[in-house]
Amino acid sequence: MFLALILAATAFAFFEKAPRASAAVVYFLMMNLDNKAYVTLDGGNNLMHLVTFYLIFINTKETQSAFSITLTNLAALMIKIQVTLVYATAGLLKVMGPLWNKGVALYYTMGVSEYGNHEIFKTLANYPLLLAAMTLGTVLFQISLPYLIWQRNWRPYIVLMGTALHLSISLVMGLFMFGFAMCVSYFFFYEDGEKGLFGSLLKKVRV
Repeated sequence: MFLALILAATAFAFFEKAPRASAAVVYFLMMNLDNKAYVTLDGGNNLMHLVTFYLIFINTKETQSAFSITLTNLAALMIKIQVTLVYATAGLLKVMGPLWNKGVALYYTMGVSEYGNHEIFKTLANYPLLLAAMTLGTVLFQISLPYLIWQRNWRPYIVLMGTALHLSISLVMGLFMFGFAMCVSYFFFYEDGEKGLFGSLLKKVRV
């Protein structure tokens, strides 16, 4: 029931039918749903709570007052800052973690039955250098994103790498909500005049 209502309210917001009220409804329903199903959560819900809360203050109308424009820009900025803080915190904690520095963290993480896919782990375990490269690459990506995603020239590549990373995490470790939340958060880094992050990337490749 909660999920159906969340999807309905999200659809209203997507088609700009009372988007702020719809965001408030989604936030309220999501908080209640997560409180009832907390044992199934993987961390992505925390970011979605913050995003939907800030969406309540974002006005998408073309004609707005100066106060409304300021509030909208501030709410969007807070979402971006929250996303970069997630990556910065995760990256710094990994840098200080000995297993990540040694390039073996993914090997041990994927070996945990609750978070790993046994068949994929069994295959990747035969390629320790690949696992080490994936481990160190994850750390490098997370500590560089908080800076590079603000750079317009780098943004398409960062979004592409981030999407690939979180899709692989969802597939290998089953953290679907977390991967979905992080991928959705990239959309808030769009700027006026951009055709889209992937469209920008394709344009660069053609050049």
